Amino acid sequence: MEAHNICSGAIVAQVLTGKDNYENWRACIKNYLFVKDLWDVVEQTSEPPQQEEGDGADFKAWRKRNVSALHAIQISCDPIMLSHIRNMTTAKDAWNTLAQVCQLPMPQDAPQITEDASQIIEEAPQITEDAPQIVEDAPQIPGGWWR
Repeated sequence: MEAHNICSGAIVAQVLTGKDNYENWRACIKNYLFVKDLWDVVEQTSEPPQQEEGDGADFKAWRKRNVSALHAIQISCDPIMLSHIRNMTTAKDAWNTLAQVCQLPMPQDAPQITEDASQIIEEAPQITEDAPQIVEDAPQIPGGWWR
């Protein structure tokens, strides 16, 4: 595994490269956001303030904190990971997207994965049996991609 280290004054010791270093990256960037008082922007459970409400000071303060958190997340990613979040406008969306891209199935998902695999194994003989008929019928299907 090739290391993607960045300078010692950077936010994290190693940029996010994928599943291999996600858990370490996640811990480091989360702590960084805590220290900078930005974690609540990522963790928010309610909608951000609206720009039109009052004098807009709440929105401006939220926007500045959101952009700071989003920027920290973005600059701690390698180019491939950044490509997943580069057009996002909220730190929360970027955080959640990287979690989806990088995390392996959770243990609570294991029974469903096992059940799905068992079903595929059960259906495999039928698929093998049906394959010659599908190949035979393929030329008769209009607009086929194989033409």
